[in-house]
Amino acid sequence: MAKSKLDKWLTKKGKQQLYDIAYNSVTDKELYTAMGIGCAAFYSYMSDCVEFSEVVKRAKADRDDELRKKVLESFTKNKLLGGYKRTETKTSVTTYASGEQSTVEETKVIDEGPDTTAQIFYLKTQCGWNDRQFVTITNGDDIDPFSKSVMSSFASSNKDTGEVGDDNGLLPETDGDL
Repeated sequence: MAKSKLDKWLTKKGKQQLYDIAYNSVTDKELYTAMGIGCAAFYSYMSDCVEFSEVVKRAKADRDDELRKKVLESFTKNKLLGGYKRTETKTSVTTYASGEQSTVEETKVIDEGPDTTAQIFYLKTQCGWNDRQFVTITNGDDIDPFSKSVMSSFASSNKDTGEVGDDNGLLPETDGDL
C-alpha cells in the first residue's frame, strides 16, 4: 500500500520539519509551497488531521510569541520609548597642490528621537488602541433642545452678517461661469 504525503509529515522527523517550515513561513501559501503540496491538500490536511493542524498551529503560536517578546524587549529598552544615540564617523581627505594629502576623521554622537511608528504599531496590535474617529451625522430630530437653539441662533447670525448661502450653509447654484 502506498503512503500518502500526509503520512510523511506525521512521522517524528516529518513533524519536526513541518514545525520548522511553519515557524519560518509567514503565510499559508509559503507553508504549503515549501511542503510541496497544493492549497486544497494543505487545507484538507488541516481539517482532517488533528495531529497535523496542531503542529502547524503550535509553530505559528511559538513564532508569534517569539516576535512579541522581541518587540516588547526592544520597546522596553529605551530605544523606542526615549530614543537612542548613534555614532557617525565622517572621513575627509584633502589633497593640496604640492601633492600632499591630509586626512581628517570627525566623529559625532547623534541623539535619535523615539521610534513613534513602532510605538503606534505596538499600541494598535497589542494594546487595542484605535486612532479612528467615529462621527455620527444626524438630521437634527434627535438633538437635545439646547443644542437645537444654539444651532438655530448660529444659522440666524449668518443671515444677519450678510453671508451668502441658504439655511443649510450651501451656496446657491449658478447658471454659468463663476
